[in-house]
Amino acid sequence: MKTFYFIRHAQSEANFKGILASRQDCPLTEKGGREAVVIASEFKNIAKLDRIFCSPLIRAQQTAQPIAEAFGLDVEIDGRITEQDLGVFSGMTAAELIHQQNYMHERSNRWKWIPEGGGESYEMVANRLKPVFRSLGALAGDGILFVTHAVTLRMVKATLEQTL
Repeated sequence: MKTFYFIRHAQSEANFKGILASRQDCPLTEKGGREAVVIASEFKNIAKLDRIFCSPLIRAQQTAQPIAEAFGLDVEIDGRITEQDLGVFSGMTAAELIHQQNYMHERSNRWKWIPEGGGESYEMVANRLKPVFRSLGALAGDGILFVTHAVTLRMVKATLEQTL
């Protein structure tokens, strides 16, 4: 029987600074690096992994790498599980976003809201994920880990409910 695990990357520089990184490539902090090692150690004790899929963003890759090393696996990059593109709002802090009238502050209204400047709505992220989840049964291996991001994880539930 297949088991799927989903985790968010460890603390990034953007997280530490209170920045919504979106697709910006922010590395892990030193604390985040330590967190990734702890995650790898804990995972080794509770799971059997055969595959690790990861967002192409460095913070996710730096989280996945110690896990891959612990299990003797390669990290497989999949751009479909990357973070939501927040368009012109990428790189802003929460304090800066308060003053942005075009930013959708209410999360429950973001399904159709597309951030200016080439951003993605929640619906667009969910649609990007659907092919990933439709292919889960065909993936080789029984223990499969996805290392991804906050908004992507929020959309996992919505996507699986729509797909299955």
